[in-house]
Parts: sequence; structure tokens; C-alpha cells
Amino acid sequence: YLIPFIPHVILNVDMAKKEIEVDWDKDF
Repeated sequence: YLIPFIPHVILNVDMAKKEIEVDWDKDF
């Protein structure tokens, strides 16, 4: 179960980074 789980976590991290970047751009 770890093999399919790892890419899922990576995608979530990438999405979280995008959300943080968007929020950061809004502040400035």
C-alpha cells in the first residue's frame, strides 16, 4: 500500500505549495 500512497502525498504537498504561493501573492 505504500507505493500508491507515496505519490498521493507528493501531490498533496505540491498542491499545498501552490495554495501557499497563491495566498502569498494575494498579500502583495
